[in-house]
Order: sequence, then C-alpha cells, then structure tokens
Amino acid sequence: MLFVLGIILLPFIPNLLSGDFSGIEIPNLFIPLGVLTSFILILILIGYKIEGDELKLTVGPFVTASLRIDQITLVKRTYNPLSGPAGSLKRLSIESQNDDWWLISPANENEFVRLLKEKNPNIQVTIDDKTGWWRFWDWDV
Repeated sequence: MLFVLGIILLPFIPNLLSGDFSGIEIPNLFIPLGVLTSFILILILIGYKIEGDELKLTVGPFVTASLRIDQITLVKRTYNPLSGPAGSLKRLSIESQNDDWWLISPANENEFVRLLKEKNPNIQVTIDDKTGWWRFWDWDV
C-alpha cells in the first residue's frame, strides 16, 4: 500500500521537500488520488461468497465470477504473485476439474475451507500449518 502511495506521489516529492507548492496544480492531484482511492476500494471490497452450490467472487456489489463447488478438486497454499482477486500474497489456490484456478485470500481460511468441504467432501486440501520461530505474522515461510 505504501509502495503504491509512493509511486503516485513520486512526481510531487520535490515540491513537498522544498516547500514550493507553486508548481502543483490542484487538478493534477485528482488523477493520482483517484487511482489510489480506486486501488484501496478494490482491495477492501473483494469478497468470496458461497451461495448454494457455487463459489462467487464479488468486488463491491458486483459478482464478477462464479465456480461450481462440485467442480473444485484442490485447495492448496500458495504465495504466487500472479494477479488474482486476493488482497494478500498468502493465498489459497483453488483448482477445478475444468482447469480453472483462482488465487484468493479469505480472511478466515479454516472456516472457508470447512464450508467448501461441507458442500464437496471430495476436495483435496493441502494447507500446511507450520509452527516455529520462523512463523511471523501468520506467514508460512
């Protein structure tokens, strides 16, 4: 998040450091602040819903994708940085019979997996819960 904020504000740093704000025009701030606001809203509004026999990906009020739970074959831990509807790099990879896969990061992984297994007991789950001194802020290293 700070990285994105830094990139957006990068063109304005010389003005901020010198205290000379004469070169900054207010309309020029709207684009970076709009991009930052959009980025934050997308991260906050990502959600996953289990409705009936489908897993639905939502961004805000919109359902953007769905996957039949009976088609899910595997749920495993991944740190894959590829783009996906996940607000974290600690992700779950969900794979299905028709070679679809999603990278997601539910807030409560154990409850999420339990609900999926309730609907489809054939789902193979490989999520390692490591313990030890290397475990830092709930990250498996």
